[in-house]
Amino acid sequence: MITVIFASRNGEETLPRMLEALCALEAPRGGWNILAVDNGSTDRTPDILTGYQSRLPLHRVFHPEPGKNAALNKALEQIEGELVVFTDDDVVPEKDWLRTFEKVAEARPDYDIFGGAITPDWPTSPPAWLLEDVPLGPAYGVTPPDRDEGPLRPSAVFGGNMMIRAEVFRNGIRFDDGIGPGVGAYYTMGGETDLTERLVRLGHRCWFSPDATVRHVIRPYQMKRRWVLRRAIRSGKGGGAQDLRLGRVSAATPKWLGAPRFLYRELLLTMIGPIELKRFWRSLVHDSSRIKVIQMDKQWNFFYLLGRIHFHRQRGAGS
Repeated sequence: MITVIFASRNGEETLPRMLEALCALEAPRGGWNILAVDNGSTDRTPDILTGYQSRLPLHRVFHPEPGKNAALNKALEQIEGELVVFTDDDVVPEKDWLRTFEKVAEARPDYDIFGGAITPDWPTSPPAWLLEDVPLGPAYGVTPPDRDEGPLRPSAVFGGNMMIRAEVFRNGIRFDDGIGPGVGAYYTMGGETDLTERLVRLGHRCWFSPDATVRHVIRPYQMKRRWVLRRAIRSGKGGGAQDLRLGRVSAATPKWLGAPRFLYRELLLTMIGPIELKRFWRSLVHDSSRIKVIQMDKQWNFFYLLGRIHFHRQRGAGS
């Protein structure tokens, strides 16, 4: 038995397409069910979920407070079977998705965490600056197209297509509900990475299956520079959290203005002059085309580092 879990907060734009794809799935041999968490939606999400209950083994779970990880933890109280598959309300799985995960879990009994392939589903042809200069993994949660099947580092398992053996959660492991979508406008990314890194420290291992595939539906507004740079800040905050988990930063690390000094050095290395920096900030407010004169990879790195610094300063202020 496989339990599929996803949370949706105001997901009416993509949810019907995702649920239609679930209706077309080849059922795994051991059976399956779905725990769909309504995370306090104010749009048609509750009605959409109810409308598919006659076509899918779908059970609605309600968690009103914003926060994806807290919503997933609520669903974990009701899991059935041996395998738990996590996904999002904006993905479209291939028909053999669950059967492939089921086979991989049977073939790899010494692995407990499994990541599948995630490809982008673009609404229009992406601009060159996006494909060439933006890291698509942290920006859009997609996996490299040339990644081979095999062992995987925990940070490369993405929450839009992830399977974990249910025994892990029956032993009390949960997501950190203080991070992830819904926890503030500039939330800390990396809820699944936090989980998988903790599991690896406990002795669990990760495996990648390129044949367990979903497509991530990209919305037009997510292809705009302003959205991408805000994503870089959130990704940087996730990098700050990872600094602590991996021991890159400790109480003994020299700090300045509440953040590690080495991060300011890295920021200076990416600094591209006061005039261009001024254009950065203007573009975030006015979406000015003048920011296009600055290479996008520099912009991403700059705002990623700002996010890391902000995480450490915020944590220091709260400690």
